[in-house]
Amino acid sequence: MRNAFGPVPVHRLQARENAAGSEKPTRWAASLIETLSAALAIAAGSFFLGQPRFVPEPIRDTAFAALPMLTTLALMVYWLLRTKLGARNSRARRKVATAAA
Repeated sequence: MRNAFGPVPVHRLQARENAAGSEKPTRWAASLIETLSAALAIAAGSFFLGQPRFVPEPIRDTAFAALPMLTTLALMVYWLLRTKLGARNSRARRKVATAAA
């Protein structure tokens, strides 16, 4: 669910839907990670790449200016994979634990 008003209203809408039981917790967490990380990446890109007069001169024309935005996107991918794969692994562990009991 995308919203033009930013991540905070989206978070509240998602929390309401999750409380109603319409989404699984992992799907909700992944959606929240994606929304907030995308907003942070856009903000970092706008500041470091879109307003060069506020960035120090040695960093302005190098690849270091894109580093905060790329770091945000890399962390988003890491946490999305960890959320999705972690839920899959925990379900497998629960199946093994119940089968052993």
